[in-house]
Amino acid sequence: MSYPKLETIPFETIAKVVKNCTTIKKKERKNSNGETCVHYFSKVPNNQEGLEFIKSIRKFVNNKRYKVRVLGRGSRKVHGNAYSIPLKHSETFSIYIDQ
Repeated sequence: MSYPKLETIPFETIAKVVKNCTTIKKKERKNSNGETCVHYFSKVPNNQEGLEFIKSIRKFVNNKRYKVRVLGRGSRKVHGNAYSIPLKHSETFSIYIDQ
């Protein structure tokens, strides 16, 4: 039995994105549904490497148990509100993994 080849992101790209994330932390809190939200990554850059990093997280996370949310961060002068900014206008991303 042969398995199809998986597209992989080069380790150098992932390492560079993780290095550029100024904080990788675990903050647990409850959302409005009572689910535990864990904030893992913040200040992920809004560029090609950051988007590939997010895609790889979504690819390898256990989708039956966890949900990945990406919120836009940056200046709110033109776009956004107190909660987040539309992803296409954000300067950086924060990544949450909900259980």
